[in-house]
Parts: sequence; C-alpha cells; structure tokens
Amino acid sequence: MSKDEKKPFRVILWCVPRAVSTAISKCFSFIDNTESWFEPFCGLYTLETSCAPMGIPLPQNEGEIDDFLEKLEATVKDTPLEPFMKKEAINRSMLLPRKIQERLNSAPADKNVFVKDIAIAAQGRYDYFPDGYRHTFLIRHPERMFPSFRKMIIDWGLKSNLIPESVAEEMIKNFDFTRDLPNATPGFPYDCQYNLWRHIKENYEEQPVVMDVDEMLANPGKMLPKFFEAAGMPWDEKYLRWDPSPEGALDWHWVFKMEMDKASFGNIHKEAVTSSEFGPSKPLVPRDQMTPDIIKSIDGAMEYYNEMAATRITI
Repeated sequence: MSKDEKKPFRVILWCVPRAVSTAISKCFSFIDNTESWFEPFCGLYTLETSCAPMGIPLPQNEGEIDDFLEKLEATVKDTPLEPFMKKEAINRSMLLPRKIQERLNSAPADKNVFVKDIAIAAQGRYDYFPDGYRHTFLIRHPERMFPSFRKMIIDWGLKSNLIPESVAEEMIKNFDFTRDLPNATPGFPYDCQYNLWRHIKENYEEQPVVMDVDEMLANPGKMLPKFFEAAGMPWDEKYLRWDPSPEGALDWHWVFKMEMDKASFGNIHKEAVTSSEFGPSKPLVPRDQMTPDIIKSIDGAMEYYNEMAATRITI
C-alpha cells in the first residue's frame, strides 16, 4: 500500500433498536470493497434471552456447541421458533463472543469492514471487542424509538405465530414494555448505549462519533458525508441511492441464517433490506396517544439520550 492510499476502514455502529440501522447497513454495504456484519453480538443476546426460559444456557466453549444445538433443536421442534432455531439455521462460528472477536480481527486486510450492532448486546462483552475498530453511535429520540419498538415486538410476535390470534388483542392491551421484556427498566435500552458510550470514551477515544438518525433522514446528502468523514470512511454521492434487491443483505455475517421468508429476518427487516434510499421520519406519535409503559420508558431514557446528543455531529 503506497503512502497515498488509505488503509481500509474498520467501523462499528452501535445503535438503539428501531433507529433505521438496517437500512443504514444496506446503504453502507454498497461502499466499495466492504464486508458487512449484522448484529454479531446482538445475535448472541437474542439467543441468550430466547434460550434462558427454555433452561438452555449458551455454549461457553467450542466443545459445548454441538450439545447446545442438539438441545435447542429438540426443544423448539414443532413450535413457531423452529424455522430459525434449528441447527442448519444457526451459524455455529458466531456462537461464542471470542470467535466473533477472532473473526473480526482476522478480516481480510485489504477490505473495509462495517459492523452494525445493538448496544444492548454489548453489556458484559466489552472484553470481546475487536482490535483497531472505530466505535461510532447512532442515537434516536426516545419519543420516536419507543412507540416503534413496542409495535415491532407485538407485530413480530403475531407474524411469527408466537402470539396466538385468539389472545392477541388482550395481550397487546396488557403488554408492558417495562415489565415484559428481558432486562427492561424505565431507562432501557438507552442506559446500555450510554454505558457503552462512556466506556468507549474512557478506553478508546475521547470523542466518539455520534449521529442522530432523524437528523440524518431529514438531510442525508449533508449529514452522511459528515459521518463518513468523522468515521474515516470514503464518501461518494452514489451512496445516497442503492439497489433495492435484498440479495446483498443475505450475505451479511449474522448468527442466524439470512432468509427473507423467515421470522428471524424477513418479518422484521423486509422493508429495510428492500429499501433504495433514505426518506424522512414518520410523524411523532402524540404523547396522549402513547401507552403508559411507553411514557415511562421515554421519561427514563431522556437523560441518557440528551447527554449523548450534546456531542452529536451536526450540519
């Protein structure tokens, strides 16, 4: 590599849920010569929170992987979880945080690497971050995130047949975001992103790159170049529009098999992975139309959001 050539970038984007991050992943996957990773640590978190009620702990070493997969497949057989938790639907090379770290560290030296992950999943896994990666953050105002997150959880349950139609109406009415999700508290998941942000500030770089997604959606042509420059990524105007075909997304590295017709990916991410450009944010849900659990969650998250937002890049 000559002195005029830039070293390929290594960037991780840590997000809260429902922050348009999958569409951003699709956009960034069109950056020339880029390898894309989709929520490697959150894949483990999803498995962990799904398997815990079944009494199946995640494997702690390679010798436990086969037994884990056998037990999981037997447990979910003939249930709505079977399509995306059977053995052939799980990437065994991403079942251990140390293996994820090793794979990211050994990415091809001549390729860019972009990783999108959810900050919830970083808790307890700070020691497994790969070397030489820039840690960046995607934030979203709690008033926009929580109503979308609550709706997504319920919609996913219905589409995946995890919520029977016969009891769906009653469950939706009684669902409490601060009670019925694993680890949920009034500040969750913004407290996770905030704690990670502080960890990065204290151990990696004093001023990590922070971008507010709704500000980006309002003006991607000006905000994205600022983000790319701050993160050390090469900008090109062509990244403002991309191929709507989902095929490229099916090559992203993830713990679950990428399939558009499966609950593990297609039901939640279909709109994002068939997108072709960024559009403006949807209107805010009026506060008087929000459920009490969402209002409680918003109020508990604002201090975390505000402190991070004060450091965000602006046009």
